[in-house]
Formats: sequence, structure tokens, C-alpha cells
Amino acid sequence: MRDSVWHILTGEYPPQTGGVSDYTARVAEGLAARGESVYVWTRPFVELTPETFGVEVRRVAGRWGRRDLGRLHEELSRWDAPRRLLVQYAPNAWGRKGLNFAFCNWLLQRRKLGDDVRLMVHEPFYPYQLWGKPTRWLLAAGQRHMMRTLLQAATKVYVAIPAWAEMLRPFAADKEREMTWLPICSTIPVAAQATQINALRQWFAPSGEFIVGSFGTFGGAVADATERIFAALLAERSDTVALFIGQGGERLAQRLAWRFPALAGRVRASGALPAADVSCHLQACDVLVQPFPDGISTRRTSAIAGLAHAQPIVTTQGALSEPLWAGSGAVRLANAGDWVACVKAVKSLLDDEAARQELGAQACDFYDAHLALRHTIDKLLV
Repeated sequence: MRDSVWHILTGEYPPQTGGVSDYTARVAEGLAARGESVYVWTRPFVELTPETFGVEVRRVAGRWGRRDLGRLHEELSRWDAPRRLLVQYAPNAWGRKGLNFAFCNWLLQRRKLGDDVRLMVHEPFYPYQLWGKPTRWLLAAGQRHMMRTLLQAATKVYVAIPAWAEMLRPFAADKEREMTWLPICSTIPVAAQATQINALRQWFAPSGEFIVGSFGTFGGAVADATERIFAALLAERSDTVALFIGQGGERLAQRLAWRFPALAGRVRASGALPAADVSCHLQACDVLVQPFPDGISTRRTSAIAGLAHAQPIVTTQGALSEPLWAGSGAVRLANAGDWVACVKAVKSLLDDEAARQELGAQACDFYDAHLALRHTIDKLLV
């Protein structure tokens, strides 16, 4: 007999790709494992949804328009009030080019009907930028209005990083309301496939070179930072190859090879992969490099996956980094923008196998103590 019912609302869910998609699946799985009944409400998708015991996925949300929300209201009304709704919120996930006011108002009505509306904020709103187009200013203003409505609707608010809580408070009626920090767990389960991992090492480093990897989607400023670090590292270390893991990695590898032709033969990319293959690729690396212009934080699932896989990681500390990273011993830190320090840190790890092993062990311990899925589920069930 299952204890209670959770209705999870999300803009994406596997097999759709995306960080929120993968995270939502892990949370649904974790709740179901604790004996909770879980229903996931999301958009239609052409591919079959993977089955998880205790989790029922209902793809009836359409484009989250008014008619879709009316249909969703009728579906949810089959359960006795109050219904518990867990909203995986990123403003662009609900269509309408990131300005779906109807969805936010609908959640407010759900709250007025007595439902327990819980808001998990992955991203709060688009930033104001002086150099942005007028339409971007309207987007930033509109998404802040949406957040004001959402905070009225929410019985509980969870945030992926503490910095989001400080950004949200000006839009809350109660400036002192509690906002619970809910760090993001790894969305890549560890695959114990030693044969495949060894085969990958032979494939990417046939002469026994070090494999320095980076995992992510490699967009924007992250791609620029990654390119700077790897261009300098490979130029200084002829015994090293680069491996870009994830969608977007091929594009970055091509760009790096075009700009630095002498390095082309030592740049590899996996492309988009299933989670089990991502796990094997991560484990095939000697060191991971995960640079973030705003610093590592507990919302950066690419770095979190490396921790869960006990990999030595070189990353950056910046404006959004939580204080716990500096004293954790779980990663090697350089200041955001200091690519020279990142390269130096990688080189020192490559030259010291014992240091790599120790850092990997500390990374795994840190993940288990602070970020593992059970901590998320514990906080949700309070």
C-alpha cells in the first residue's frame, strides 16, 4: 500500500533530453522507492516513455495553454483534495516563449482550491542586461511577474542553489518566508562496466595517453572557457588527449581543431549518449575539467555527475558558488576566468596519481554526504 500521492508537473521528461528532464525522472524514481505514488504530468512526445515502478507518466499537458490547463484540471480532479503538486520550474519550460502567465495563474487557482503547490526553482527568470534587446527587457520583466504569482501560489519553495532564494525574496509577499535549498543529485547513475571502460580508454588513448575529459552541452561562455583551457593544456602536454562528453561536444571539438590544427589529432568527442554510456565515458577519464563563468554550484549537474563517479575534477569558483565548495576538498578550485590556474591544476593532477586517487575518493564522499538523491527525497518528505 503506497503512502501518499505526488503529482509532478514538468516541461520535459525522458526520453526528452535536458537537465530538468533527467532530474525529474530521478526524483520520481526516488519518491516511488519510498512507497509514494507518483504521477508525472507533461507534454506529449513521439518516443515511448521509459517505465519506472511506481511512476505513471501522463502526457496530456499539450503546450500548457488554457485549453490544456483546463484538461489537466479535469484530470487532477479525479483525486481527492488537497492534491500535492510538485512543479519543476524553469520559465522557458512552459511554452509561450517563456511568458506563460496562464500557467502561473492556474497554479494560483489550484492553491486557492486547497492544493499543496510546491515549487522547485531550477532557474528563476531571465536577467536584465543593459546591452540586451528591448524584447529581452520585456522577457525579464514578464518572468519576474510570473515569479511573483508563483510565490503566491506556492505552499513550499525549493531552490537549486541558495543564490536563487535571495533573488526571489523581493517578489515574495512575506520577505522572510522559508525557501529550502534542494541541491541537485547526479542524473547519471554509475555503470559498473569495466570491460567497456577499458575499451574506451584503448579507443581514445591507444598509446596510453592521459584522458582529460569535460562533460556538458558546451554552450556559450562554458564552451569558450573549455576551449581556452584545453588549447593551452594540449599545447603544453603532448601526452594528453581531450574528450568532450555530451551533446555539443562535437561542435566544440571541431572548433578547437580548426583554430589549433596541430591539436586536431588529440581532440575527441562522444556526442549525445545514453546515461550508461555517459557513465562509462566519465570513468574512462583521468581528470575532468568543468569550468563555469559563474562558478561551480549544486545546480551544475555536469560537475555533480563527476563527483558521483569519484572523478578528480578541476573547476571554477565564482559568484554563484556555495561556500561549502571552498573547504570541501572534493574538487580543485580556480577563480572563474583564471584559465591559467585551471591548466596548472590539471597538470599537477596528471603528474600525481596518488593525488588523483585521493581527490576522486573525496569527491565521492562529498557527493554521498551532501548531494545524493536520498537527501532530496528526505527534504521533500518533511
